[in-house]
Amino acid sequence: YVSAAHGAPFPPRGLNDFEIGARIDAVAGADESGPGIRRTAIGWTGAGSVPAKGTGNSVSFVLDSFSQLHWRWKTEFRFAATNGPGGRVVGPAEGWLREGTSVVVAAQSDPGYVFVGWTGDVQSQQPVLNLVMDRPFDLTANFEEDRDADGQADAWERTYWGSLQPAA
Repeated sequence: YVSAAHGAPFPPRGLNDFEIGARIDAVAGADESGPGIRRTAIGWTGAGSVPAKGTGNSVSFVLDSFSQLHWRWKTEFRFAATNGPGGRVVGPAEGWLREGTSVVVAAQSDPGYVFVGWTGDVQSQQPVLNLVMDRPFDLTANFEEDRDADGQADAWERTYWGSLQPAA
């Protein structure tokens, strides 16, 4: 009997019909979970003719009794945080992070700019995000000019005040 939460194992999931004495070269198989999701076989547990446990995505054994093979997996999600002009992002490098990993990412503006918000998979005006990797994240930190250094974006001031000078 073969069980696998992901992938396309060989032998396939469920009961299989092999003769006693057959050599079985079992492989976990590829997992196609979708963009930004990667699942990798990290080992197995077994009973009967299958070794009790092991690592990797393959195991070979000679079938001499009813046997069970259960594939174990790890899930990783893609993380990317970039910045627009006028600032930078502080946090983990772009790449694959294990499911459940806690991530802190911060937007820091350059002199003459102000942070105006995150776009992408999270919409927020908070410069620091505390995330748990439960899905892929693709984020962009956005900044706008603040020539008078008052902490408000110049475009906002022009829209609501008509200039960079506060109303009298």
